[in-house]
Amino acid sequence: MVSRRGLFDDLRRGGTYFLGVCLGMQVMFEVGTEGGVNNGLGWFRGRVDRIAGVGLKVPHIGWDRLIVINSTCPLTNGLDGQYVYYVHSYVAYPVDEDVVKAISIYGSPYPAIVCSDNVVGTQFHPEKSGWVGKVFLNNLYRWVRR
Repeated sequence: MVSRRGLFDDLRRGGTYFLGVCLGMQVMFEVGTEGGVNNGLGWFRGRVDRIAGVGLKVPHIGWDRLIVINSTCPLTNGLDGQYVYYVHSYVAYPVDEDVVKAISIYGSPYPAIVCSDNVVGTQFHPEKSGWVGKVFLNNLYRWVRR
């Protein structure tokens, strides 16, 4: 019998494309602290912790601007400076900054889009981000079809 973790590792190694949205992105990291310290899938090195900052409302609910930091990533085409919708209380702190393709700022910068090989995660909700979400999903479609 294959463990759940083994199943997910097989998906990644097998080249299956995988999109994680919000919590789905967060579980791709090694460890998270929501509800105690929990192991994630470990697809990205790093940790997920509660949003920290003086005077910040948590959960963070609303629109924030995307800042593309890796314009060579096809997933970010047409997204720089656009607003996307967030509902979250935790953010990722990756060890390898190369996986971060776009950030947003809520108190401090945090990853908005992470990507490596066949795996992509968004902290924002593309399905709630109007036409900008549609741009992202079209980018994703073209990326998968390449």
